[in-house]
Amino acid sequence: MILSDRDIHQFLKQGLLKIEPCIEEHIEPASVDLTLGCHYLKPQPSKSG
Repeated sequence: MILSDRDIHQFLKQGLLKIEPCIEEHIEPASVDLTLGCHYLKPQPSKSG
């Protein structure tokens, strides 16, 4: 399902969609930018053949 920014706001208001923390600047015309966390792991290449 593709939601417009209006739909996203409406779903949030109705409780049909939950985003925490919901940062207004992250709501785009047909998407929401998400931050997964403060840390990430970078895989290292295997040293064995």
